[in-house]
Amino acid sequence: MNFEDFCKNEDNIKKAKTMENKIHGNSYDELLNKYKNKSSEELYSELIKVAGEQKAKGNLSKSQLNNIYNTISPLMNEKEKENLKKLIEIIG
Repeated sequence: MNFEDFCKNEDNIKKAKTMENKIHGNSYDELLNKYKNKSSEELYSELIKVAGEQKAKGNLSKSQLNNIYNTISPLMNEKEKENLKKLIEIIG
């Protein structure tokens, strides 16, 4: 599943909207609009950048990374899960 398909999935939208209303000062729709036209490479770069910033502030732990993986991975196929796991290892 690519990011565009993920964002169009009604179950994913419902889950995201029931989560915290604001994420880093942005609503779900604002974040969707910000990232919807980005390539996979751009999304990975942004994720690594934001994760680095949050780790530097003490706001991102290995436990939180594991929670992110456990939350997102059920929505992914095996290849995507593998890529996410590698990405979390890089960040963590």
